[in-house]
Amino acid sequence: MSSNLKGFGSTRSNSTVDMSGTQNFSERLADFSTEFEKSKLGPAPRNPRLTGAMPDRETVVIDEELSVTALTYAAPRTTSLGVILLLAHGAGGNQNSPFMVQFASGLSALGLRTITFNFLYTEAGRRVPDRTPKLETCYRAVVRWVGNHAEQQPIFIGGKSMGARIASQVAAAPRPEDEAGTAAVDVAGVVALGYPLHPPGRPNQLRDSHLPRVATPMLVVQGSRDRFGTEAELRPVVARMPSAELYLVEGGDHSLKVHRRSDASPEETSANVMREIVRWVTAVVGCHRTADRGPALH
Repeated sequence: MSSNLKGFGSTRSNSTVDMSGTQNFSERLADFSTEFEKSKLGPAPRNPRLTGAMPDRETVVIDEELSVTALTYAAPRTTSLGVILLLAHGAGGNQNSPFMVQFASGLSALGLRTITFNFLYTEAGRRVPDRTPKLETCYRAVVRWVGNHAEQQPIFIGGKSMGARIASQVAAAPRPEDEAGTAAVDVAGVVALGYPLHPPGRPNQLRDSHLPRVATPMLVVQGSRDRFGTEAELRPVVARMPSAELYLVEGGDHSLKVHRRSDASPEETSANVMREIVRWVTAVVGCHRTADRGPALH
């Protein structure tokens, strides 16, 4: 894997990813798919062949009266990258949704210690999302909790759809004119799995005003058929960001699903996306660690 940041501000595609080692991993995802498709919103299913361990369940206190559940998917010791990725679910599910379980399990198997959590409304069994300030408060509290247990490991945050949007918002600096604004969370980077740039069919209702204020590196993984934001719509947004990269899933929809008739199977596509996330995280961490060491002495 590369340790530089070539490609920031650029667009990559799933057709350009090194496929070495992907076949076995995608086959394990195919075996696993039957379990998580059956699970829907029930308890998170596990396949020991894929990840080797059950996720650890924790309670995260949001305030004096409210708490949420978090699941930690540990990375195998032999492949651990020493990095934490915190992922939030989308508006239509919770952390036990098939998408979240698949990505948390797969990424942990590839070396990323992955943590998922419920927002307050899903923890309470409600379907309608909370308002943005409450979602942000919950996300910030979980980030603080992760930081208290991170043991100085780099922390990346992100999520699916709404979870990605809230992650980017808490990672954004306040507006210059907002002196009382809340500071951005201190994280190594942001991973957006299907960024909801606008509601479907309403391209004028953009959710991008905060994105140029996200100073930390950000990876946007977007399907080419995503009705919440196309490549053409996202490319100029990414270009305005200080350190962002767009990874395009050819034929993917908002959940990164491809047609069955696509050249790559859904399992291969998911494996490619996960490998791209690991490549990008490794590059970001490599640059941070090089910068921490300072210039080489000759």
